Amino acid sequence: RNAPALTKKKNSHRGTSAVLSRWRDPPIVPEKYAFGIAIALTAILILTSIYGMEKRLYGIRGAVFAENSAQSIEQAVGELFTCLFEKNPLEADDIVAIQFTITPDLRALNPATALRKSHGHKASACALFCAQEPVTDGASLGTIRALVTAYFPQGYKPVHVYANGAEILRPDLISKR
Repeated sequence: RNAPALTKKKNSHRGTSAVLSRWRDPPIVPEKYAFGIAIALTAILILTSIYGMEKRLYGIRGAVFAENSAQSIEQAVGELFTCLFEKNPLEADDIVAIQFTITPDLRALNPATALRKSHGHKASACALFCAQEPVTDGASLGTIRALVTAYFPQGYKPVHVYANGAEILRPDLISKR
């Protein structure tokens, strides 16, 4: 009864078309359904907050310079991730993976192993991967780069960390925070 009434109108150029003759009040939800709809909307909000549906996948970049010794690599990776974890609210359950690249001159210790030693509590539940950077002319030696893939609330602005001289690699990404 609340739907708009339709009439037929003859248009000589386009044939017959249905047009609205007048608008009536929009349909009203019967009172007996209102409570159920309220419960359903509340359930959606609760499930969204519990299961993190309001989160989005982000990539956080970082880099650090190190010497080719196990101690230097472990210290550099530890400092890099201490800073990454301080500047970004990373929870172990939100980290999907951490990927490292290293220059060919760094062979004393895998950065993933160094991370497990220094921040194992945060990194133990996610995938860790390490690869060698491509060799290019003019590339900096002793470079360890990291890409942390993690979930953050929608609209979050990741803070990228370049430390121990690696700031020269990406001055455009150096955080002002």
